[in-house]
Amino acid sequence: MSQINALTIHQNWAWAIAEGHKTIENRRSNSSYRGLLLIHAGRSDDSLDESRAFCKSQDVPPPSKSQLPFGKIVAACMMINSVEFGTLFAPRSPWAEGPWCYILSHIVKLQTPVLCRGMPGLFVPDDTIVQAVLRQLGTNDPRRLDDDPAILMP
Repeated sequence: MSQINALTIHQNWAWAIAEGHKTIENRRSNSSYRGLLLIHAGRSDDSLDESRAFCKSQDVPPPSKSQLPFGKIVAACMMINSVEFGTLFAPRSPWAEGPWCYILSHIVKLQTPVLCRGMPGLFVPDDTIVQAVLRQLGTNDPRRLDDDPAILMP
């Protein structure tokens, strides 16, 4: 397995992914990364009002700000593709707006979010953070996830 990547996402978007409602992450650029992806809830609340309104429009009422983790890894999933919005392969989902859509599967919400400093774009978290997440996923060998991503399913 190559290095495990994480992606910082504003709340409530990170919450919607962790809860399994949002299986697409919209980005400005394409990515060749495939594999285990850790979802990091950023510290900023800049998108909170916009994301709350959108979640409500999808009949997905978000929790209050005080119930949301910030600055922590909140979920793990498999990033299985990156497709350009508007192409034949683009997902048909209200959550998709592009210009690039990262397709996520096998999403698992962490029972205990893991404190982590985020970064813009995909980043490689410290080994101690990865190990803390893997313990919650019931493995200390990330190669098992490449062989059988269904291990992530509860």
